[in-house]
Amino acid sequence: MKDIEKILLINFLVQALDSGKYGDSLVWLRCLPGVFCLKMNNHGNSKKWTPSDAAVYTDWDKVKGRFPENPQKILRGIKAEI
Repeated sequence: MKDIEKILLINFLVQALDSGKYGDSLVWLRCLPGVFCLKMNNHGNSKKWTPSDAAVYTDWDKVKGRFPENPQKILRGIKAEI
């Protein structure tokens, strides 16, 4: 098994949550221990949508080695893959 396949989503999320890497898009909820909030900022078809709205999803795909060479065509669909 490749090392890339051993990476678990929970490890990726906890590290990102603890570091605050994604700002308000991914945060711990202080009212309940172990509970977090992943905001869905804008729908992929929205005119307000930007690549930063999908940063958590694209970074996860990069960690898993699934991020495409030319991401512009599918950035909006990555959210559905998690």
